Amino acid sequence: MPVKIVPKGASNKKETGSKTILSPELLEGKVAAPITVSDPFIDKISIVVKPASEAEAVDIHNALWVAFYDKGTFNKAGPEASKGYQDARFVHLDSTAARPLIQYRGHNGKAELIRLEFNPRKLGEDGFVEFGAYMDSVVPDGWEYVVTNGHVTRIDVAVDVTGVRIGDLLCLPKQGLTSTTWGVDGHAQTIHLGKKGNQTSIYNVKAKRLTKKQKWTGPTKIRIERRLRNPEFHGLADLAKLANPFAGLVMTKPLPPPAPGMKTWEWAMFGDSVQVRGLTAALALLPKERRLKYRAYLKSHPQPWWQPADLWEHWQEIVEESRLTAFKP
Repeated sequence: MPVKIVPKGASNKKETGSKTILSPELLEGKVAAPITVSDPFIDKISIVVKPASEAEAVDIHNALWVAFYDKGTFNKAGPEASKGYQDARFVHLDSTAARPLIQYRGHNGKAELIRLEFNPRKLGEDGFVEFGAYMDSVVPDGWEYVVTNGHVTRIDVAVDVTGVRIGDLLCLPKQGLTSTTWGVDGHAQTIHLGKKGNQTSIYNVKAKRLTKKQKWTGPTKIRIERRLRNPEFHGLADLAKLANPFAGLVMTKPLPPPAPGMKTWEWAMFGDSVQVRGLTAALALLPKERRLKYRAYLKSHPQPWWQPADLWEHWQEIVEESRLTAFKP
């Protein structure tokens, strides 16, 4: 369930289905707005389906090419989406503007694989039902075949946070690589942690939408997203077994006061380095002993609203509600 943190003295009587923590020290020295953390959600999923037999490979090949003749429903995708495939189509759905992508690879009249890519939240319940109905015309037993034979090759799992700015976040990830994108106002807009492919991205959703000249209403929203390629659970049917992708991500408070025994001037210089380079790069510049000391000290000052174990407590229910692993959407 979503987590909500409100300043001391604020009321949460009208909130339902959320966990509330009173945090008087939140964003030290400031009057803090309520901080909310959404349930985890799937922001993108890619599924590769391979035929279970030669006969089914022929059937899928024939069914797919017949379906692709309907250009009103199966819209030709661009060259980038077609790279490495015989064909790639976006599926037009009446119930939503979201368009799932189907990519096809085959040889000698037999399907080798089809790849599906979509955002379940953008599809919505009606869109997913509609998409599942189209899959009935492409593979035997429709979505049941996808669940039984599909393998997840990419999944992006995210949570949305309101009431904070990216500049309020210091991240202690397991991954060593960090890059930060700055906005024209001098505020951080995006943080990438780790290598491309298996990466944590933290970004300002509002700023991203406005950059694309899309409308935005409501408060600023920070998205914390884990992008996983070839996750360990692999089979779509086992989606609920996905290990907590946020478990290794530690969020600490903006630089706390130095600990007893720390030199104030060294700690202040470290704070300046963090502002310029980001936390990971600033730590990397320190001598090993001091780096370990600083890292341990920061880790002892976690953000009270960032509780990865609690976030993941209801993942199985979230998967069930998504109906991604149901035989019929």
